[in-house]
Amino acid sequence: LTALLAESSSVFRAEEAEAFVRDELFHGRTDLEAVYRRCRPGSDLHKKELLEALAELWQDVESEYNLFADQEAGRLRQSALHLLDRYAEWSRSLEEAGYRLESFDSDAIGELYETREELSEIVMSLNAARNLSPRDASEYGRVLFELEAILEDLLEAATPKSRPGGSVISFPKRPEEDGD
Repeated sequence: LTALLAESSSVFRAEEAEAFVRDELFHGRTDLEAVYRRCRPGSDLHKKELLEALAELWQDVESEYNLFADQEAGRLRQSALHLLDRYAEWSRSLEEAGYRLESFDSDAIGELYETREELSEIVMSLNAARNLSPRDASEYGRVLFELEAILEDLLEAATPKSRPGGSVISFPKRPEEDGD
């Protein structure tokens, strides 16, 4: 699955696709196409294979998924996925604007990748979590709150202020979730 995602120019990996499946189940939805869209493939070249792999992943996750045991982890996973979505939107918008990584502040990009990796690790941990204790949930919440501020600062610092050729470019912040 990770290889298919990479071949499709997605910034996400298999464990993050699993988190998208878990998020769908957490919200009582069963839309495999929504998981596909959340993976943000840059190309539909491998859509059939990717959908098949996601369907297999869905079956595996659904067979062991327990909504009751996922209450705290599901809420926190949603927050972590929101931050990963911000990163993916930023990455895709720069790609569409014609940027290459060489035009970026390398320190900010390095820190941004570290933050992205930390978010990915949190998602993997939350995918495996069952019945989080209030203490653990509070700690995850604190870390995600801190990472949100760090991510927004890094996205701002890493974003070139003009398009190749000189025109100004801006990236709007993601609108707040509608509570879903």
